[in-house]
Amino acid sequence: MSQESFFLSLTVLMSSLSMLIDLFWFRFYELTSKVLSPFIPFVFPGPTISLLPRNRRGTSEYVVMITGASAGIGHDLTLHLAKSGYFVFAGVHKIEDGEKLVEEYRKSLEPSKRWLASKIHPITLDVTNQGHIDAAYSVVQNFLQTSRSVFVGLINNAAVFHIAPIELTSQEAIREAFNTNVLGVINITRRMLPLLRCFPGSRVICIGNKMAWLPMTGMGIYCAMEACIRGFTSTLDEELRGLGHRALLIEPGIMKSRVAWSFGEGQETLREFPRVPESDFLKEPSLPGHHEKDVLQYYERMHSRWRVIGPLMKSLSQSPEVLLYDVMHALQSRWPMRVYYPGLDVKILATVGKFAPELLFALPTASKLAEMTGNCE
Repeated sequence: MSQESFFLSLTVLMSSLSMLIDLFWFRFYELTSKVLSPFIPFVFPGPTISLLPRNRRGTSEYVVMITGASAGIGHDLTLHLAKSGYFVFAGVHKIEDGEKLVEEYRKSLEPSKRWLASKIHPITLDVTNQGHIDAAYSVVQNFLQTSRSVFVGLINNAAVFHIAPIELTSQEAIREAFNTNVLGVINITRRMLPLLRCFPGSRVICIGNKMAWLPMTGMGIYCAMEACIRGFTSTLDEELRGLGHRALLIEPGIMKSRVAWSFGEGQETLREFPRVPESDFLKEPSLPGHHEKDVLQYYERMHSRWRVIGPLMKSLSQSPEVLLYDVMHALQSRWPMRVYYPGLDVKILATVGKFAPELLFALPTASKLAEMTGNCE
């Protein structure tokens, strides 16, 4: 068996096991919630409305809005939701991306489902642009007012990826990343909540990442942003639950997406990233044994690991079907979970983190850091 065939078989097995675990776990959680929610509602919230679309002509349409639908997971999720009977407002970066998305969707439909051909409505949406957010609100509001549709969910998927040591990341790069991954999510959620509250049982679903609680060297800014999204979603769920709505978090493992395919590509050196100017790095006099050249070389070696990790992560990336399954449960179930972990890898890490969290923090850089600090003596 070739190496490629081995990894393909392994990822298929991982995806299948993850979905099988989810199948049993969701059923167990729903049954447990039904029994225990009257007694401990702060642990097991009461039931909400099932948002399973009525996949027939002439019935009220269930409307979902998703950001970051131009490519990757957002693209796949948009197609899946539309084929499942939802009317999807797909936030895309460029209008050309929306046209390609609609064309691909129409070509993928079976002849018996041609009546679903108009289920996707692209919207040019940059979540860092308040004008785009307001325009998207108006489009959705006008559609709801002129139809019998029900706005059931907002899926926050738009995000940018960032790999660079914290010390070397420029303030502009940090601000740009936080504007998209954190402020963009908060702003569009706040804007859409008045519309969502008009329909009982509607939900906000945020696509996060395991790096909210799993630190990785060279990805401190990204980890910080995902931790913000985790805290935001959890708090929003507490605030909305009493109004009959939910905010749910999905933290997937390694999926076949733009993020997985970008690992290790175009990352030959840190100098390719927006970073602090050379003249501003280590302005203060270095301690004995700490020289700018040594520190930069250390960061370069740390960063170069992604060229090794990248191909491995590509090989182990699982099918997006795993994520789609969890998103559909979060959107449709009367007993949705607060946090979902699609992917076998993230399920294992989350379990290890609960019982032996120190193992997740035993980073391979510890020995090198100890060696560098030892030079100060």
